[in-house]
Amino acid sequence: MPGPSRFRGPGLVHAVTSNKVSERTINNRVRAVLEMVKLAARSKIPEGAPETQRNLLEDRKLLRRAAAESIVLLQNDDRVLPLDPKKRTLVMGPNANIAVYCGGGSAALPAYYTVTPLEGITKCCTAGVEFTQGVYSHKELPLLGQQLKTEDGQPGYIFRVYTEPSSNKARQPVDELHMTSSSVFLMDYKHPKVRSDTYYITMDGIFEPTESGIYDFGLTVAGTGQLFIDGELVVDNKTKQRQGTSFFGIGTPEERGSRYLEANRQYRVFVDFGTAPTSNMKLHGVVSFGPGGLRVGACRQMDTEIAIQEAVDLAKTFDQVVLVAGLSGEWESEGFDRPCMDLPPMSDELIERVLAVQPNTVVVVQSGTPVAMPWARRTKALLHAWYGGNELGNGIADVIFGNVNPVSTA
Repeated sequence: MPGPSRFRGPGLVHAVTSNKVSERTINNRVRAVLEMVKLAARSKIPEGAPETQRNLLEDRKLLRRAAAESIVLLQNDDRVLPLDPKKRTLVMGPNANIAVYCGGGSAALPAYYTVTPLEGITKCCTAGVEFTQGVYSHKELPLLGQQLKTEDGQPGYIFRVYTEPSSNKARQPVDELHMTSSSVFLMDYKHPKVRSDTYYITMDGIFEPTESGIYDFGLTVAGTGQLFIDGELVVDNKTKQRQGTSFFGIGTPEERGSRYLEANRQYRVFVDFGTAPTSNMKLHGVVSFGPGGLRVGACRQMDTEIAIQEAVDLAKTFDQVVLVAGLSGEWESEGFDRPCMDLPPMSDELIERVLAVQPNTVVVVQSGTPVAMPWARRTKALLHAWYGGNELGNGIADVIFGNVNPVSTA
């Protein structure tokens, strides 16, 4: 670990013949594998069966309870909490309208569904909820895949695999998949017509923005890649490449490009990718992950100063304000260490300026590790919400409105 096996095959044969590994050890390990196969066979799920879900009501209730009961109350001066669900509530912050439900790397799993804090609070508050962003906290641009549509209107994009590069105009795909996630790590991709780690991929989808403005597009690769919008090259991560930390050290940093897009107009997003062996970088001292991978993100540009001022102005007009900030699987994950304990850029400034005009603001922080809180002594209501799984948004709302009594540090 991590990566493809390096000490089996010829390496293990050599270890056995040189008496470094005994035949008894080999037999014990083989027996353990067979016992695991025997145990798995009891499920009676046939090999290659389609993926299904076990999304049951009782499970959702348990997840909601677990999320709420895990939240820690760090501060509640003047009995700011619980809030009144019959009063209008302002929700803001970088983690408010996204579902930060798990950490990064091996801690990350796709959820059947997720509930954002904004969604949870909106469902509990009968008097109405208003939202303002304040600041972003993403390290890389949010994944674009689920914002795309195929030509027949399905969410996602078409993923095609070729054995020849795009310079071969007559090439034909050997595989075609409908996908929604635009983060693709190819370690376990297999196809009978793909016989080496060198192959080529295209991602093809339609993006229809809901707001006009300048949009940033990002492309991270362990390989080479270019991103086009309506045939125009917007991101080039092929001609010149920089060494980054993505894909466990074999990939590039996110390269970005921008383009002005009009609301409610359709744009074709097309990515042309070559796997890891096509990379221009010379890597030393890192584990090979075979074909590598790619990640595609996008986001509308925002003037942070204007957005913070809008949040401050709105906070003045509400008696109840909830600000959700924190980290995510991008900021804390296996494969790298955090360089500092700060929240993402501009998060502290948003919190400080909002507290200055509305000291009763409920601040909710998400992280799996300690974070600096230079504004903590000025807060009256402070909650730590961790990464609470699918139902975290509902769990936060249950605590804020008093349906669940949180763990207290007092």
